[in-house]
Formats: sequence, structure tokens, C-alpha cells
Amino acid sequence: MTRASAITFVYPDTGEVGVNPSAWYPGHGLADRLGDVPLNGLPFVVVADGERIYQGAFMTVVSSVASSGPRVMVETSTPDGFVIESPVGGADPRNDGRILAVLTQTSRMIK
Repeated sequence: MTRASAITFVYPDTGEVGVNPSAWYPGHGLADRLGDVPLNGLPFVVVADGERIYQGAFMTVVSSVASSGPRVMVETSTPDGFVIESPVGGADPRNDGRILAVLTQTSRMIK
């Protein structure tokens, strides 16, 4: 799990999330923390100010099910961060005002 204290910055326009490498295992990235991701994905929830905002999924290139919500492709992550991709079709919840407010208040949003 990536706790808010591990997040160092977020680019809302691209969905890029930077993490503090010291909050992870040195030299290890998202794939190492998650272990084997099931073919149908591994769900995650984005929370802002204690409120659940949206659900997404960690996916791999061999995932057999398309995620209808935002997704993180495990293979494109690095030890420094990952990208939460926009959902395929439908509304994009990544720039929800509650998320942006928390990121702004904690000086983690990069405009």
C-alpha cells in the first residue's frame, strides 16, 4: 500500500505519481511491492481527506480484463513512481476537486 506520506508529488494533468524511494524498499518498484498481479487486475482505492473517491486497478500487459476505471500499468512503473492512467471511456475521476484540494493543501500537487 502506498500511504500518503510516501507520495512526494502528483502531476494531475498526466496522472504521474512520484513516491519517496525511502518509503519503498531501496531499488524496488511497484511490481516488487505488489507481487503477482492477477490477470484480472488488483484493485486500489484513492482516498482524499478520509473519503473514498474512486477505485482503480493495477494491471499488467497480459491482464485479461480491461479496467473500466483508472489503471496503473505495473510494467511502466519505476522505483520513483508510476502513472495512474485515465479510464477508457466515461468520466475521469482523477481530477476530482477533493483530491486536488488535499494535494494542494499538502504541497504535493505540481501544476
